[in-house]
Amino acid sequence: MTQHSSRLLAPSRAFWPVCLAFVLIGAATLPLAGCSDATSPTAPDADKFVAHLEPVVPVTGGALAVTAPGFGRWLLDADSEPVVINVMPDEPIQFFWRAVGGLGLDGRVTFRYGWNVSDPDDPDDPGWVGPPSVGYKAQQTQPETFWQGVSSLTIERRDRGRLQMRAVVNVESMPVAP
Repeated sequence: MTQHSSRLLAPSRAFWPVCLAFVLIGAATLPLAGCSDATSPTAPDADKFVAHLEPVVPVTGGALAVTAPGFGRWLLDADSEPVVINVMPDEPIQFFWRAVGGLGLDGRVTFRYGWNVSDPDDPDDPGWVGPPSVGYKAQQTQPETFWQGVSSLTIERRDRGRLQMRAVVNVESMPVAP
């Protein structure tokens, strides 16, 4: 290193200890700043403090994102009107869905679905395909073909075992004259 280059680097060598000192001072005082004992008169109310620890998405509410490839996509919540889809006879249709929002702390969501469920509150209704369950098989129907009339798909979503919402999709098929 030449004498000329050492003179140029001298100011930068004096600069890094100052930066290090600021970082160490900041790191030492950061945990003390803004943190106080819960019994302190300046501490926030316990209820307000706990509310900041809760998830941003509320447990109630939520929606279903329903997809029928080739027919459309819908975002359905508990207040949504039934979706109506028109299909041609002998045209297969398959539905897929997933939970959107409203997940609780554990994030466990179960689904079940059924075709032409007459009493959705009856777990033994013959229209239900099975009990509420998790996994990709609980989030899709088998491809179905409809010849004529209206068939209703009822999708039920449960968060932490509680009924969260039901969505209904009506599939209409009309025979075509030759």
